[in-house]
Amino acid sequence: MSIDLKYKKILFGNNVSHAHNKTRRKFKANMQKKKLFIKELNDFVLVKLPVSSIRSLSKNKKLF
Repeated sequence: MSIDLKYKKILFGNNVSHAHNKTRRKFKANMQKKKLFIKELNDFVLVKLPVSSIRSLSKNKKLF
């Protein structure tokens, strides 16, 4: 069974005010902790994943 987990980096951009002043900002990934059941270990494992990976895992009914 192959599972494609995504790796997310911090993206950078600008805050733009009404007067078009630009200041740098960071776009952080929406990381969440999730307990996954691993059959081979017969135990739960706590992992930190981006929500996009959690959604794709639950959509494909893998590990849940």
